[in-house]
Amino acid sequence: MKRWLRILLLALGVLLAAAFILPLVVRIPPAGGTRPARDLACPDSQSVEVNGLDVHILQAGSGGLTLVLLHGFGASTFLWREVQAPLAADRLVAAFGVACLTRWHGLEA
Repeated sequence: MKRWLRILLLALGVLLAAAFILPLVVRIPPAGGTRPARDLACPDSQSVEVNGLDVHILQAGSGGLTLVLLHGFGASTFLWREVQAPLAADRLVAAFGVACLTRWHGLEA
């Protein structure tokens, strides 16, 4: 392979690696004039700090066995908006979300 092509491919590889790694390493400050995530959460939700993590809790219903709803990476408690109320007909249903792994939901569909 020609030397200039190897150099070009190496430079391209370094640029691609930087494009994928730098956003994970460099902390970007919040934009000015924005509201904290807690202010955007549903009015009936709670926020609790557990071991230094901000945990978002959205509860519905009461009594019976407690059902805990957990979302996957990149999702939020908003994922459970359609099923939480029917599940809460005869039990307490709690949906948990960790703010460092997801965005808080504040907009209802």
